Amino acid sequence: MDRADLTADEVHDRLLSIAELLGEVPQAVQGGRGVQFVWHVNDRLIIVSLDSLRSSPASYWMTVDSLEWEAWKWWDRHQNGYEDVSGPYHLWTLPIANPRLKEGGYEVTTWGELFAVFSRLNDLPRELELIPPQWRSTWWSPCPGGFNIYVTGAEQTTASVAYWPGRVELAIGEDDPLVIPTDSLGRAPWWVDIAAVLAEQTATGSLDELYFLNEEFSFTRFPRGPQGVAPTGPSADFDAPPRLQTLTDVQRILTRTFDPLPPQPEPEHEDETTPTPVMTPQDTVDMCFELSQPTDPMAVLEARGVQWQTATTTGSIAVTRIGQLDGCQVRVHISTLRGRTARSIRVDLVPGEIQQHAAYAFARQMNQLMGARAGEPQSYTASSKGYSIRRWRLDDKAIALGVSGFPGLAVTVEPWDDMVRYFFTG
Repeated sequence: MDRADLTADEVHDRLLSIAELLGEVPQAVQGGRGVQFVWHVNDRLIIVSLDSLRSSPASYWMTVDSLEWEAWKWWDRHQNGYEDVSGPYHLWTLPIANPRLKEGGYEVTTWGELFAVFSRLNDLPRELELIPPQWRSTWWSPCPGGFNIYVTGAEQTTASVAYWPGRVELAIGEDDPLVIPTDSLGRAPWWVDIAAVLAEQTATGSLDELYFLNEEFSFTRFPRGPQGVAPTGPSADFDAPPRLQTLTDVQRILTRTFDPLPPQPEPEHEDETTPTPVMTPQDTVDMCFELSQPTDPMAVLEARGVQWQTATTTGSIAVTRIGQLDGCQVRVHISTLRGRTARSIRVDLVPGEIQQHAAYAFARQMNQLMGARAGEPQSYTASSKGYSIRRWRLDDKAIALGVSGFPGLAVTVEPWDDMVRYFFTG
């Protein structure tokens, strides 16, 4: 794919082109840390991911990943062990092809979790805008999703939070809903902080004053709010909302204006000599096969001239070795957990940034040689940022070859299971 940042309209055009090429719309879109459109076509899982920077939230880069369906089935059997302390990787799922059975959702039980979930949902209105209008189903009624809440404090009231493409509608009691643009959502006091507004409605700051009806509307997966039950456990006595925000604060934020930023000068670019790879495509493929064998990878790399420079130890479970090969970095990470030792190896092939056309030409030769020996790759990745990576499975190892980084050229060898886990959790 061309190296480019995309507007929402350009995202729509590319998604529609991909759907036309595949012959069907995606089964679903999911999000919470970036957005992923998911297809299951024949024996492959295809995921189109969209990400943006906080400094430029309306500009996106697109990554297309393809993985064998067997790898997805492996992940489906093991995924319960890979949800981190901040909640599941995918916070919400919205079907596109057709409605499906509800999948439940991440259950909120403390104020900290409630604030964390609403913080991640701040991007939901912008993420919904990335769905092409042609795919926005007629069964979005009354809106894609949200919450209805009873506040059972000294003064009983109700609240509703409805998520639409480009905005959130927040209603407290009988008042008309406040329309909050995506750009106004964030952390109090400078932005509209929905969790802080809900906390302000309680009489004592106790979470058991909030009762979420958990009406996900069209979502099949969506966070599940507390249902009038006080937190339990060792930290229950210290659980309190970290911030409060009044409706007056919200209205002030929604009516303020900002002076436009002055135009910034274009950065100056200097011509630089393009480095060349330190190995031939054939040598690179040979090295990959050597590293996939059950031999000492350190000895394989040392035989090729790698000189080790630093070693960093993390307790008793991991060690990272950094070395150099003709000016290129070599990184070996060895971890031991529950009696299982895993090695992840990355070898950069150029000592710096290489021109994109030269990187693609080199990667194409590597891929052809690898394909001649190992067959079709099990996984592909292409990105509008210029990444182009193919992955093969050799026994229990995943071999990744391609263009990544600045762009640069790199080879990665790691356990196949770790690669599949990273594919779904980033």
